[in-house]
Amino acid sequence: MPRPSAFARGPRAILASASYNAPTAAMALRWPSTDLVRLEPSAAATATAQALDRPVWRGMIGELLPEPIASGGFDLIYSVHVVEHTPDHAGFLLNLAALLAPG
Repeated sequence: MPRPSAFARGPRAILASASYNAPTAAMALRWPSTDLVRLEPSAAATATAQALDRPVWRGMIGELLPEPIASGGFDLIYSVHVVEHTPDHAGFLLNLAALLAPG
């Protein structure tokens, strides 16, 4: 795991499956200036998160994504309980890799 000093501006991170909130709290503690983008495939979970005033985008890695996500450049991607719901596991992982920042 990178040291906090590795991110002068704070890492740009994507949380794929925003209904799983534990990583959000951990990232906030480790990197307070994290630019966290949440992505949730479930319409119900997206609505719940938005009702709790948590910014979250509706979508799935590998599908057409909103611009803040599609532009990539993420330092960290946290995806839990998602790949098993995709028809093409290798394609899913390739799509995640394409969203990472160079280096």
